[in-house]
Amino acid sequence: MTDITLDPVQSGYNLSKFNNNFDILEDVINNGILHTTGGNNIMQQILDMNSRDVINVNTLYATEGNFATRIMLGGIDYEVVIQAIADAAQDSADLSAQSALDSQTSADASEASNQLSLAHYEQFQDQYWGAYPVEPALSPIGNPATSGDLYYDETALQMKVYSNGVWRDVSSLIDGIRDSQDFTNVAGQDTFNITYDPGFLDAFLNGVKLVNGVDYVSTTGTEAVLTTPVALATDVVCLVGFGKANYIDTPPITGIRKETTLTGVAGQTVFTFDYLPGYTDVLINGVRIINGVDYIATTGVGITLTTPITSATDYIQMIGYNEVDLVALGTAAPLDVQTSPTDATAGAILNNETTSIGGNVNFTEANLNPNVFSCTGVDKRIVAGFAASATVAVFFLPTSLTGDPSSIAVTGTFYVKDSFAATVTGGVAVVPTLDAGGSSPKTTVIVVTGLSGLAINDILQLTSTDGTSEITVNA
Repeated sequence: MTDITLDPVQSGYNLSKFNNNFDILEDVINNGILHTTGGNNIMQQILDMNSRDVINVNTLYATEGNFATRIMLGGIDYEVVIQAIADAAQDSADLSAQSALDSQTSADASEASNQLSLAHYEQFQDQYWGAYPVEPALSPIGNPATSGDLYYDETALQMKVYSNGVWRDVSSLIDGIRDSQDFTNVAGQDTFNITYDPGFLDAFLNGVKLVNGVDYVSTTGTEAVLTTPVALATDVVCLVGFGKANYIDTPPITGIRKETTLTGVAGQTVFTFDYLPGYTDVLINGVRIINGVDYIATTGVGITLTTPITSATDYIQMIGYNEVDLVALGTAAPLDVQTSPTDATAGAILNNETTSIGGNVNFTEANLNPNVFSCTGVDKRIVAGFAASATVAVFFLPTSLTGDPSSIAVTGTFYVKDSFAATVTGGVAVVPTLDAGGSSPKTTVIVVTGLSGLAINDILQLTSTDGTSEITVNA
């Protein structure tokens, strides 16, 4: 604050000097000490503490950037340090807010992951049901069975899969299609140890088929028990187990096979039985009889014996078989029919027009003779073959003859091309001829000679220039 200077009162009573001095004191106190000008306590000069402490300060307020510029220690300006502290404090506050947001995001993601895991677990439970002593009606989460569902049968000791409305064994105890064992010198024996799938075991005594459930019992999968023990040392018991291969449910057969046994049918020749024609066996008193000789089975709904059943004690067994998926049993996969000449692979049959092997052969209503071959258009393959040598090509025509082919007639123009549609011998027309020695009523072999540059066993095509060129076998 500024120094206080008062006018001296020399003597007597001088009212104006008193008032003037009081005005000076008032001004210094208000503006130099209290700083009440404008209603704010504002310092107008530097406050020198003379190395004294400032104590009992509650809060220091300063305009941003000004407070720090006035902190000097040993000539060092601490503005940057204090500002950095302030910035760090703000960054910390921002990080705390972001951390809180990240924590919430993480919690949301964790909850979503938990829900997804729960959904996957329920999906797993809804497909693999676990172990049950009997067929379960509902999955562990209460859903009915759908195709592909699995459970472990604790009674049969088998994994089961739900397919086409029923539970089926996933695997078979039989390796392959069937397994048979012969038991000799077993007089007095009634129990025979053999591994099989229950319901898929046939038993024969001296070649005569026994009736399951009547002459023997096979329910355990490990043994078969005859109702009557073997009588003679010369008797032979044969047990045949069938593998439960992959199969197609083909009505009227559901499963790999069905069997019906009828008794008390003396004098009867016609029997109602659903089956796939060509997939039946019929046995009289356990002895297999011959289809087409001893019985007729062509309708799929009934079987007719050539000779009626003679005795009331005779019984007939009718067995129907399903179509077995041989590929699932480990055989080679079917031939791959290629649809482009550029994607040929080992073992493939080239067919660059359609997915039918004979896709380019013209069998229309106007061409009723199956031994006349023409093409569907320009530059189309009529038949496939191979290079027998560097100069000879051999082709195969699927004919329908009652005897070996004896003649061949060619009209129009034909060329030989390799499997990638490059013309052999530069587009020279060729004339196919009959190879009688290599032909049969169902396959006519034709040869083309005079070629050049062929690689033995290369796949070749016989093509025509238009849709009118023909090859006729036995015209």
